[in-house]
Amino acid sequence: MKPVPWAKIRDWSCLACGECCKWFVIPLRADELARILHAFGDWAIEFKLGKAYIRKPSTRSRCIFQYKMRDKWLCLLQEMDMKPVACKLWPFIPLTKPKYGRGREAAFEHSGERFFVYVDPRCPGIVLGTPSSYLIQKVLPEVIELRLGLKKHQDFTTSHLKLPVKEQRFTVTPSKIVGYHHEAGSLYSSYPMNRISTSRLSYRLAKL
Repeated sequence: MKPVPWAKIRDWSCLACGECCKWFVIPLRADELARILHAFGDWAIEFKLGKAYIRKPSTRSRCIFQYKMRDKWLCLLQEMDMKPVACKLWPFIPLTKPKYGRGREAAFEHSGERFFVYVDPRCPGIVLGTPSSYLIQKVLPEVIELRLGLKKHQDFTTSHLKLPVKEQRFTVTPSKIVGYHHEAGSLYSSYPMNRISTSRLSYRLAKL
């Protein structure tokens, strides 16, 4: 589906449905790659045509850093303050040129500069209509600032659901993530199973 200009969106909120984390492979900037390699090792990364991405077991699998809380899907990297910019921006696509047309409706002025902001209509959290003041004054400025690296923390562009500290425990090592879900009383582990080469690892998400 073709992205639509932000001027066609009344409002948006993250529903923590986790669908976007199944649809894409996540590109990493150099600093993001370095932090993830340091924290988890090379099993969490894959390279395609010289570019680094978070490893995806298959085209239909979820991100390896997702965990479930009741009926919602949350991000371990966000809990660790390591969430990639590509994930922070979605479903918004802030550009310096009107790549998808309809420039007047996509144009957005912020800090004296003009950007062209589009929205991926596949996101379930989108509500079509006349843009709300919240979208214009809170969400879109944060999108631009995240895109430019002027802001790191998300206040208006993410879900604020969080498992209480007493209900979640994560142990992170260079080769393994272990999460204990208090509500389900289950231990989940994500880890490499068979080392094929230094750049290609096979792993599984297993319930122990």
